[in-house]
Order: sequence, then C-alpha cells, then structure tokens
Amino acid sequence: MCKPLYDIKSDKFDFRQMAIEDTDQLHLMASDEDVSRYIGWPLTHSKEETESYVKSMIEREAGGGILYANFSLKGAKEIIGTIMLFAFDYEAKHGEIGYVLRKDQWGKGYISELVQLVSDFALNELNLRKLHGRVSSPNMGSSKVLLKNGFVEEGRLKDYYYIDGSYCDVIWYGKFL
Repeated sequence: MCKPLYDIKSDKFDFRQMAIEDTDQLHLMASDEDVSRYIGWPLTHSKEETESYVKSMIEREAGGGILYANFSLKGAKEIIGTIMLFAFDYEAKHGEIGYVLRKDQWGKGYISELVQLVSDFALNELNLRKLHGRVSSPNMGSSKVLLKNGFVEEGRLKDYYYIDGSYCDVIWYGKFL
C-alpha cells in the first residue's frame, strides 16, 4: 500500500486529507466560476452543494482509484487548493494529474511546484512511469504549468468539452517520470 497523497512533504506547503470540515474553504473554489470553469468540478451555488460534492470526493477516494490532497502554505490553516491523482492503470503504470487553485493565488508558481512534487510521489510511491494531464484548450495557464514541468502535448480531441456555451478542444499532455 502506498502513502496517501496528503503525506507529501514540502518546505513550502502543508497537505491534508479531504474532509467535510473543509467545506467552507473548498466552497471558495467550487463556487467561483473562473476556477470551476475548466476543472471538472461542478460549479456549486451553496455550501450544501459543495458539502455534497466534498462527500462524494471522500467516498471516491475511500473506494480507491483516486487520491486527493488539500494544501495550504506552510504553517497556514487556509486551504488554497487541491491536487489529485486518478485514472490509474497500474499494469501500464500510468495515471492522470489534476489540480485546483483559488483564484487569489493564481500566477504565483504554486501549481508548478506542486506538479513536480506530485510527479515525484507518483514515481517513488506509486511506481508509475508516466503521468497524463488533460486541459481544455482555453485554459492556457494549466497548459503552461504542464509544459514547464516537462509534459509534452500528445494529442488533441476536437470539440471535446462544452464550456460557457461553446465547444473547445481537449489537449492531452504526457510525461515519462
């Protein structure tokens, strides 16, 4: 059995397990249209909706096949994002990475650092040989994060997502660990 994702050690970040008690903080991301637009989480309009979604994430993690970690800056209590690994194929030794960051924290390089930490975790703790990242084509910030971390574009599916009333492509990135 591997360590949980929230056991990652970092000089800059603290990680913790997804918990119902964090609903209020996670609601700041889940209810923000700019944040939720590209991440695959549903836009929530109430804390009750967010709590229901948090419960479903906890259940998915308990069922196996997905790992979550909420994170804050070192020593701070305030969650600024969530990072995840999922869509594992242990025989082929690959999985997918995803991440969410509060809008007031964008542009500070945090996700780039976290992608490197999680890539190391995927190699050393999960024995994966490759990670994938899936990005909607308008989400250039996420594409830049993956490219900065050594991911390369491996493919594009036309009109894969329907966002804000129009279709956009999905870009698949991959990185050998």
